[in-house]
Amino acid sequence: MSGRIYTYLTEKQLNGEMADFPPLDTKRCEREANSLFKTWLFVRDKQGMREITCSSCGHSEELYTPYRIMDETWAYLLTAGHDQPATCPWCGAGGRIKERRYIRNGVKLTEYHPVLFLQEKDGVLYAQGFWTRKLYDSQMDTKQLGQPPLFMETEACRYRIGRADGYTRSGLDCRYIRTTVEGNYGRNHWLREAFTSGVGYYSGFEAYTVFGTEAYYRSALRYCGYEIFRGRPKLTDGTICGDLIRYLTAATQYPQQIERIAKAGWNQLIIDLIYQRKKNAAILMWDEPDLKKSLGLSGEELKAFRTAKCSPYLIADYKRFKKAGIPAGFEELARLYQWLGYGTYGEVLKLCLLHGIRPGRIHRYIDEHTGTVNSIAVAKYSYGTVQIWKDWLDMAGKLGYDLENETVLLPKELGRKHDEAAEELNRRTLREERKAQAARLKERRKQYAAEINGFVFRPAESSREIVDEGKALQHCVGGYAERHMAGKLTIVFLRRALTPEASLYTIEMNGAQLVQIHGFKNERMPGSKNPREVVGPELDAWLTWIKRGSKRDKEGRPKLPAIKEKEAKTA
Repeated sequence: MSGRIYTYLTEKQLNGEMADFPPLDTKRCEREANSLFKTWLFVRDKQGMREITCSSCGHSEELYTPYRIMDETWAYLLTAGHDQPATCPWCGAGGRIKERRYIRNGVKLTEYHPVLFLQEKDGVLYAQGFWTRKLYDSQMDTKQLGQPPLFMETEACRYRIGRADGYTRSGLDCRYIRTTVEGNYGRNHWLREAFTSGVGYYSGFEAYTVFGTEAYYRSALRYCGYEIFRGRPKLTDGTICGDLIRYLTAATQYPQQIERIAKAGWNQLIIDLIYQRKKNAAILMWDEPDLKKSLGLSGEELKAFRTAKCSPYLIADYKRFKKAGIPAGFEELARLYQWLGYGTYGEVLKLCLLHGIRPGRIHRYIDEHTGTVNSIAVAKYSYGTVQIWKDWLDMAGKLGYDLENETVLLPKELGRKHDEAAEELNRRTLREERKAQAARLKERRKQYAAEINGFVFRPAESSREIVDEGKALQHCVGGYAERHMAGKLTIVFLRRALTPEASLYTIEMNGAQLVQIHGFKNERMPGSKNPREVVGPELDAWLTWIKRGSKRDKEGRPKLPAIKEKEAKTA
């Protein structure tokens, strides 16, 4: 059996499986949980006396003696008003006075605290989580105001080397679920934390207070290094944790690895594992207990890594360069990382691997060209120089330069070469665009150009023509110029054959589909005619010809459909 196994249990099955859990000392748990709650001294004045109840120790007493003959402590308790600071005379806990007539239903005094109790038996570690709660109400009797907190179970866990079991209640159907992690820990193999808050997207895990930490040091997981991971000299009762359950689950699968990684100070690898279930397989093998073998480094390489005092993430980069046959030491990787920062460092490494350059070589090259003033393309900071070099490589590749030549790959005057390449690329792009526009114009002429019954249909040949058309007819076709030149739509001029330079109507086409046709001021002037009243038959014939494939004879003349004589005369 391996992986994360979910099993639904009945209450009877649950009790059977949890029979080996050591029984909790109820009084001790109540006492430890109670210490987390604020102390209130509830008072109620009656005729000739004051009743005082401590929420922490539960002691209650009615004081009748006149405060004038009392010591200061008791006299203060008899006269203190609502919300004034006070100390319980029985348990010594510091808190505040709360007059019962003012607390009403006690909503503002309600407290919740998540707690986790640890126990050990035969080397196995047991953890039981509870939400604890205290409610106060002015209608409660004196005994209820001093009662211990209420306990609501959340999750119970059993940890032994090689296996972790978690027991919880399903929120939807109230069934019990057993979650088992054995033989693996990863994306789908983990135990969740016991305390959640929020709903849906806004849900998260709550930190909790741990008690019974002496059990942790008696269990088989006592060397897993959680206190080292969290930077504590020792895990003690009352410690606030937020990831102990996940950490212990991972430690059941990889006890020696977790311990050694924690002692090495590589906390981020453990954080990746328990929070993101990310194993960083390029850095280490979790199933190998020997650290040197797990990292895949020789003794000499491990010594060099420790000498460099760099991030363990650089081990993955070192292995990538080693596999590519490019010598790259830990020290030069560390210097490059510290110099460039995480993001730019990653970009540079990709380029080094792509072009077979040592990181130290590119480090020196970028440093030499940072802050130079030999051209416009200069950078004050190293990351700016890296971007210029990246742009140069991109443009050089598009221009067909030989990037296997080091003088091309790392030009002496990077800024000047960058600017020259940019200008050449712009010229080439402009030539290619003009060539593409010429090809589109040729195709458009073939598809749309025609003369029908004294009217000429001609596609626009330049953006300038379209802008002039818009000015002449006083409509918005000028805004379509850029899209026409890019081939996203087509603007066609419809003019009389006798006066082909005089604007008449403007047509927008989407392939063979007519989008719109308009004349002067979009026919909004008084007396303006709809274009179809003037050129309806010619327009229909032209559209029919286009939809049939814009066929032409051997001389290139369009094979237009016939126009009815009556319609022609009307036109």
